[in-house]
Amino acid sequence: MTVFKIANAANFDFVVRCDTDGQHPVELIPALVEKAITEKMELLIGSQFTKMRDPKITQEVPLKRLESTTLSRRIGGWLIRVPLLFFSGGREITDPTSGLRVYSRSAFLTLLSQMPDEYPEAESIAILLARRLSVVETLVRMSPRKVGLSSISGIKSVQFVLKVMSALFGLQIRTLFL
Repeated sequence: MTVFKIANAANFDFVVRCDTDGQHPVELIPALVEKAITEKMELLIGSQFTKMRDPKITQEVPLKRLESTTLSRRIGGWLIRVPLLFFSGGREITDPTSGLRVYSRSAFLTLLSQMPDEYPEAESIAILLARRLSVVETLVRMSPRKVGLSSISGIKSVQFVLKVMSALFGLQIRTLFL
């Protein structure tokens, strides 16, 4: 949330979020921002699982789907994708926990006003979808983690999935009254 506050104060039009574990191709950030600008996207997610390809972004190297993730994380992502279908009108968000994102000003201002301080990535997607903002994925090749350890492993992965699913369920109920 701090970066969104700084971006708002500086009157930035876009914010890029990129995890620092070495999985995300930082060299693609300029192309991702350009795509978000030219195609007027409010949230662009760099996804390792979508089939949506952009020749300026997607490397030609064939992807091995589980190369940069674990099976438990893949299963958790799948479980999170199911409740997101209610917000997306049935369109699947294939990588709801991706740490590579480009947010437009309207997206980060919406999240500044709507998100709790500690929020899962999937809830931010659901909030934007509930407000009818565009959420688009584009295929990028992720690398295996280069530094650090995942904060979501073992029993924490189960707790994370339950937290996200309950947050999405609560958000779904709240959107009925908007």
